[in-house]
Amino acid sequence: MEKLRISLLFIIIATLSAALFWLWFDRAREETPAAASVPHELAGIVLSQPKELPTFTLRDFDGNIIAPDWFRGQWTFVFFGYTHCPDICPTTLYTLQQVRRQLGRTAEIQADTRFLFVTLDPQRDSPDILKGYVQHFDTAFLAASTDHATLGMLTAALNIAYAIEHEPGSDNYVVNHSAAILLIDAQGRYHARYTPTQSATIISNTYRTLRDLHHR
Repeated sequence: MEKLRISLLFIIIATLSAALFWLWFDRAREETPAAASVPHELAGIVLSQPKELPTFTLRDFDGNIIAPDWFRGQWTFVFFGYTHCPDICPTTLYTLQQVRRQLGRTAEIQADTRFLFVTLDPQRDSPDILKGYVQHFDTAFLAASTDHATLGMLTAALNIAYAIEHEPGSDNYVVNHSAAILLIDAQGRYHARYTPTQSATIISNTYRTLRDLHHR
């Protein structure tokens, strides 16, 4: 009798364990992105889950407000930097210039794609300076500014690190910052991230692929 009771108890435990395992497996399968559905060339570029933008307000060099709703309806490449940057910023803006030119092979895509430079140095980067800087690379490029409190919140949400090496009383300082190019989709979500080592051809081609996946 005791052996029968132990056997029944073992069967019940085994059945419950199997049920719990399949419940966990089914839920994990639902929550994990289907890697096979993403083309291999997008691996490491597209976020596993697009992120909604936080609430913020920027102003472009013409005084127009840029808030999360501004990003809806068009795709936007975003780069954080500053106009006194000696190397990575001009190099990245040149890359984005080439991206825009390559997208020009399809006028509809080029017209539907914006390029936004956000300064990490609002103290020195006035609207006129920003406009002259970005439009030296392309007259379609936009630039915007905000206060450091908003910058801190926004960059933290988008995984952009920056720090100002400021000497008291001096206007000659360096802003150390991440060099990532972010892609915001037409639903206003942070959708993809490029590194500064990726070429304009890689960026433009994978961008086209991503748009095709989302049918626009």
